Amino acid sequence: MKRTTYGADTLTAAALFLQSGEISLGEISRRLNVPKPTLHRWKTDGVPAPFGTSGTDTGTAERLTGMVENEPEHSEPQTTQNAIAAPDNAVSPVPQPFHETGTPGFFARHFSRMDCVFYVATGTACFAFWNVAPGIPGVCFAVLYWLLAFDALQRVKAAGQNELLAESAKARVWGLEAFAAVAHWNLINEYLWRNLEKLPFEVKQVPDGGVWILGYDGEKTNAIWENGEFVSVVAALLACSICAAVIVAVGTTFLEAKNQSQSKK
Repeated sequence: MKRTTYGADTLTAAALFLQSGEISLGEISRRLNVPKPTLHRWKTDGVPAPFGTSGTDTGTAERLTGMVENEPEHSEPQTTQNAIAAPDNAVSPVPQPFHETGTPGFFARHFSRMDCVFYVATGTACFAFWNVAPGIPGVCFAVLYWLLAFDALQRVKAAGQNELLAESAKARVWGLEAFAAVAHWNLINEYLWRNLEKLPFEVKQVPDGGVWILGYDGEKTNAIWENGEFVSVVAALLACSICAAVIVAVGTTFLEAKNQSQSKK
């Protein structure tokens, strides 16, 4: 059976590797794409002449190295690295991983975790404004609040372009949330009074002075709500928590935009 013929550069590289003795036959086989049995035969009997056509085991590694060094077309010393870089039977370099770069899409720009917190809280505030003043007044308050809050969020995201304007927009959010807190409190307070049984404490009517006084229609005229003041306190805490969520979301977005701008410089 006719043996495979290898190029001069492959044979030269094999000779240099085998002479050095620093690389295993398996590693040489992987780099030069030459079977291990062939390399073992070359190591034992000598590497064949580089320009042979039949692939017979003639010549030695020393003679091959001398022939290559005397070739006039080589302008630099032949080394293992030069041999590996040759096109004949050389191993292609490992491609580098591809990292996609570009501008994030619409959803990634406008619906991050902090964006979702902002949209949920401001949407609740818009409904709370409408609940305070149903009809056109409430709608006007809700629309104005939304436009001012959304504009502040977009300017905060552009902190890298104009940091002073972003700082002003972040401060604007504090003022907006002060108004929104009142609307949130009114909405939550109404809900809690309609669902007293869901509270973790008991709220009930008791007679002021310990004795019920009835009117002409039979209604209790001296009724007071025991623990009723705690309902308003709970509503105030929940309202402030919603407003604080908006402030935290905008502040986090501002810091993230600012850090990204500084990392690009």
